[in-house]
Amino acid sequence: MHSNLRGALLSLAAFGAYATHDVVVKLLGETFTSFQIMFFSGLMGFPLVTLMLMGDRRDGTLIPAHPWWSALRSVAAVSTGVMGFFAFSQLPMAICYAIFFAMPLLITLMAIPLLGEKVGIPAGGSR
Repeated sequence: MHSNLRGALLSLAAFGAYATHDVVVKLLGETFTSFQIMFFSGLMGFPLVTLMLMGDRRDGTLIPAHPWWSALRSVAAVSTGVMGFFAFSQLPMAICYAIFFAMPLLITLMAIPLLGEKVGIPAGGSR
């Protein structure tokens, strides 16, 4: 099979799996809280992560260089996951996707005051 076609089909399958996940979260949100969905989602991924870590023979793999930053990142990841799952369980799918597809624009706008980034049209631009 041609590599471009194979890549397109794999991409389509990945987007299908991702959308199926969102639908499952929406259906589960009718019965369970977003915290429960997030917990069991993480629990189901735990065996795979454990196998990956067991395969890494380097010392200190799980020792963070900056523990407070790691803790903050963990809290942020759990918070965004719970909020995302809550959004999918409460809002129509079209609104959720509109918000999620707007995230790159929002992140770019937040990078200006928070990170001091300069955002604009690149010099030379595309024609």
